[in-house]
Amino acid sequence: MSNIRCKCGFVISDVSAPCPMKWRLTADDKWEDIVEGIVSIAKGKQDLARAYFLFASESLEVLKCPECSRLLIFEDGQHATFYVKE
Repeated sequence: MSNIRCKCGFVISDVSAPCPMKWRLTADDKWEDIVEGIVSIAKGKQDLARAYFLFASESLEVLKCPECSRLLIFEDGQHATFYVKE
């Protein structure tokens, strides 16, 4: 992604890793698969890249604007839906 402008005007950059503004949102029913992936890594049955892919594919990317605290949720991986705290 790299840069996206929040509705407040702040330009959010997610090029640094780890990025303190980037979060992952995961459905409760996906946690079992994710935990199984983590256990497989711990047992040496799966590599870290595979587990990261599993987690990323089972979650939505979320950015939090440090200026206004809006959440930008990417349900399709490209277009953000903006949410503001009421």
